Order: sequence, then C-alpha cells, then structure tokens
Amino acid sequence: MPLVAKKLLRDSHPSLRTQFNEELSVGISFDDLFVIFDSKVFWDCPGGHTILQKPRLRTQGKCAVCAIDTSRKYLADHHKHLVLEFDSESNDGVDPKTLYSRSPGKFYWLCQKSDNRHSYSATVKSRLMGHACSYCAGIEILPGFNDWMSLETLESLAWNYEKNVDDNGNQVDPRTLGVDNRVQFHWTCMTGNHDREISISSAVQGQRLGKGCRTCSGYKAIPGKNDAFSLFPELRKRLHSKLNIGLNLDGLHPGNRDIEIV
Repeated sequence: MPLVAKKLLRDSHPSLRTQFNEELSVGISFDDLFVIFDSKVFWDCPGGHTILQKPRLRTQGKCAVCAIDTSRKYLADHHKHLVLEFDSESNDGVDPKTLYSRSPGKFYWLCQKSDNRHSYSATVKSRLMGHACSYCAGIEILPGFNDWMSLETLESLAWNYEKNVDDNGNQVDPRTLGVDNRVQFHWTCMTGNHDREISISSAVQGQRLGKGCRTCSGYKAIPGKNDAFSLFPELRKRLHSKLNIGLNLDGLHPGNRDIEIV
C-alpha cells in the first residue's frame, strides 16, 4: 500500500494561521503543523475565546465552547417573561440576559401572584417547569406574609416563648411557622390560665370549628386544678388501701373508672 503524504496545514488551510496561538503553543510553529497532528495546540476561536484542540478538528471548524453556546436557550431570547420577573436588586448585579435553561444556582424572582410584593428564590430550571412562588404555595414561610400569626388570631391561646425552644436551647420564633405545622408546642390557655400542648394546625382547626380547651371543657385533667381529688377532696379518704396500689393518682380525671373506692 503506498504511503499517503502528510498534508501541511499551511498548504491545505492557510487561513488558520490567524487563529493559531503561537504564544501559548510553546515550541510549535504553524509552518510545522500537519493536518493529522497527534498533539493539541492552542487556537484563538473567532467566537472570542481560546481553545486547546488538534489541527484536524480545527480544520472542521469544530469548537466545544461555541457548540455549548449555540445549544443554550437564553431567557432573553426564549422566555422574556422570566426576565421581567427577575429581581435584579436582590441578585447582586447578575444580568438576567446571561441566564439560560441550565444556569446553576438559585436566583431571586418577584412574585406575580400576590398583591403583597415579595421575592423568592428558585433555579431557572424550576421556573421553566412552571414552578412559581414557594411562599404562595406554602412550601416556605415568609414572616409577615404567610406565617400563622399573619393569617390567624388564636384568641384563646398565647405562645409560650420560654418553653418553646429548639434542640440547641434557642427560642423558636412563631413567625417562622405556618398554619399547617403539626409539631406540638407549649401555649398558655387564656381561658383557664394553664399550660397547654397543641400543634398550630390543631389549634387553628379547633378555633375554626368552635372547639375550646379540652382541659377547661373537662375532657382533660390537670393536677391541682380540675383533677378528681382537687374537685372532690373527700374521695381521697375513700380510696381502697390495697386495690389502687401502682396506679398514678396525680391528674386523675373525675370520670376515671380504674380506681377503687369504698
């Protein structure tokens, strides 16, 4: 088989001389390059960036950087309504015209659903999927907007700041919690002036249904307040001396049928 003569780049593609970056391609001259060259050299792409590429690919006009740029769908070209919702003030000088469908990170957007104007954070991909304000959707809580204290007034309950603490001993801010929160918290019952444990969700739902405090209504007993022996002190004298051994008599409900009296 006859040998195929190697083509010098200067002969087959002389126009690439202006793109060859001799300064970065140390020790290599354009005149010595063959079309089929084993090593990569530096080129100044007409697109305005420097690339490291083999001569053969350069003769085909291929550029990985340019290929990425052409595949990107920029918001300014394809989703102009998102550019209008972009919160430039909160995004530290980020130009929305540089954002495309797969731009990494979260950005701030102006909510269009509420009269109470506010910003929320979301990725570009999330916005393109149709996801809007996380606060209006109830996914996140924005104090002063969708926290339970801004939406509801629990007239019969007062938040117990002293007892409501997290695992680190810090007080829990009630303004960071929503109306659907199901965690049990400490409250002060304003009707009977006693401690009460109930979730925000149950408290809100109970108020909407007109339900009152279980303790004040007699459904739950508090030691020293409305337990059986506080309401009827003479019952303690009538307790059976043997049959009630092992039973917890503190906070005993007046309707309890487990104790034996004589």
